[in-house]
Amino acid sequence: MNKNLYFKLLSVFPLLLFAICSHSQNYERIEYSCEDSVKFQIELTVSEGSYKKIRTSTGRKLSFSNVQLQCHGKDHPVKSMKLHGKTSLYFPKKSFSVKLKDQLCIPVENDSICLKEFYLLSLSMDQNYIVNYTAYSLLKSLGIFNLSFQYCEVLINGETQGIYLVTERPRDYAFDRLESPALIRRGFNHEIDGIDLNKKENVTDSKYFKKKYLQIYTLCHKYSGKQLYDSLNTYIDLSQYMQWLGFNYLVRNGDYTDELFLYYDTSQDRFRIIPWDYDDLFVRYPHEGGEARRTVKGGQFIFSSEDDLDQTIINDKFLYSKYLEQLKYLTDRLSDEFIAEIFQNTYNAVCPYYNDTKILESTEFDKYGLTTKEELFKSIQDKLITILSMKKVVLLELKNTENSIVR
Repeated sequence: MNKNLYFKLLSVFPLLLFAICSHSQNYERIEYSCEDSVKFQIELTVSEGSYKKIRTSTGRKLSFSNVQLQCHGKDHPVKSMKLHGKTSLYFPKKSFSVKLKDQLCIPVENDSICLKEFYLLSLSMDQNYIVNYTAYSLLKSLGIFNLSFQYCEVLINGETQGIYLVTERPRDYAFDRLESPALIRRGFNHEIDGIDLNKKENVTDSKYFKKKYLQIYTLCHKYSGKQLYDSLNTYIDLSQYMQWLGFNYLVRNGDYTDELFLYYDTSQDRFRIIPWDYDDLFVRYPHEGGEARRTVKGGQFIFSSEDDLDQTIINDKFLYSKYLEQLKYLTDRLSDEFIAEIFQNTYNAVCPYYNDTKILESTEFDKYGLTTKEELFKSIQDKLITILSMKKVVLLELKNTENSIVR
């Protein structure tokens, strides 16, 4: 397909997708009804002054003392609690980083995970509270990243704050579950926004892991072709990374360059990734904007090109061919039934909270304002149609690409 035509089609993407999906008989619709099951609930008690600061402060990472936490009638002594996040700090409904003296067991699917430290994510920018949950569910089912998470209602001093996502922290996932020695957060221009070391590691080891991480970007400008691929693959699991890029393309993730952690896997002697923050899905253009993305030459099946590693994968023909293999592998695994089940599970998980009038009233303080169960249903149905249609477009274009190579 002509590149200019391709991007013109993307500019009318929602209509294109709806038209494609309207003629499809291979996807299942979301069931509207849901059981009014028991909601997971976390109750916090703080001083009146602290509660006022939580609701009215903007842009400040505050810490709080003398916090009490209760979960379904059981007290859990709190060691520390502080505000978490960046943009969410500008909303009345805040995210929290919580550290307990004992473990809190969180129901996860048909099991549970017990944590002493966790995040309470406010989802203030997650329209209808469905994109993060759906993205993490897809990533888990695809074997790309297995984070533990669950919806919950948070109350502070008896007043509901609305729907939250209680999640395992990336550092705990890396250190406790995987026994990784180091965790790096990637920033813009592949800068290191932060590095954490496992307690077992020496502080001086941070230089060693920083050097290994930065070597990834040195190699991007040193080699090409198969030599580049093999060299990079010794420092980072390229199959996992490329599958993550492909996933971001399918869900049209507009902001992922700086939403990535890399943990060092000692069993493979290289970095693997922990994706994070899926607020900006199903957008028309990536974070850098449509015009900037249009100027990138090479492969066009990668949604964003802000990071040097992503640009290298786009521009190097051998790396891009390897990426297309991973994208094909990913789309082949995403059957319509599989995707529909994930979206239905998301709806079933969040829907009971929408049956609570007070919770719905609290949504007025979020980015998108007041919502309803009807809006939830429409939103999740539209997003299901979008990803199913996107998958069909990608499979068609991949087939066209393969045919052009053969010719």
